[in-house]
Amino acid sequence: LMKRITKILILAITSTIAIAANAETVSVNVFANIDSNINTTIKQINSSFSNSGIYTNYNIKPFMQDHKVHLTMYLTEYDSNQLPMIESIVADIAKSSKNVTFQDTGVSLKASNFLMLDVANNIYLQRLSDKIAAELMNYRDKNSQIPSWAKTDPLKSTMFNHYGSPNVFDGFDPHFSIFVANISPNNQTKFESEVNLQIGKLNFKPQSYQIKSIGVCITDKNGQITKILNVYDLQNQTK
Repeated sequence: LMKRITKILILAITSTIAIAANAETVSVNVFANIDSNINTTIKQINSSFSNSGIYTNYNIKPFMQDHKVHLTMYLTEYDSNQLPMIESIVADIAKSSKNVTFQDTGVSLKASNFLMLDVANNIYLQRLSDKIAAELMNYRDKNSQIPSWAKTDPLKSTMFNHYGSPNVFDGFDPHFSIFVANISPNNQTKFESEVNLQIGKLNFKPQSYQIKSIGVCITDKNGQITKILNVYDLQNQTK
């Protein structure tokens, strides 16, 4: 434990004295790598929506085309000088964390026009997210702005104000983002109706997946991976 504390302190001091001119604020996601079954599930969902004409009619590009499928554990902003320390902390967390199994629960369209594959939270998912957030939240950029979709949700707002992310601790809402749509107000009702109709045609059957590693990455404004910095295997015992 003392070696780990010393390691973190050295990294923190190094980050603090780094040249400020070389730093920038970056969106960092500590994410979970999922077994290949998740790719099959999301490909099937994308195929259904593509065949329905929704992707073409509303100029939607599914995230999977350009970004790695992942499950977000803790997403917030940091000074780029903090990245080596973040990677070191996540590596240590991986060494003391076991593989996690979970199920999906269905597809839903959110008020922010994100289509998501929802996940049934469980104690092991929650603990992993809690552990990551607890060890990293003090290093976050405390000047980062709350996402617009979270401003009107009291729980999500509280989580963001305290921990830098709306989707942690009591607000942890595990999911896979499939797409986000930019819809004009005039088309919103029609869009929601068509999407929800298509969701009803999916004949959804819950599937089980497993987390075998966690990683650190840079993301875009939609929380999608643009650069993976490192990935760390978890222990083999499954929970």
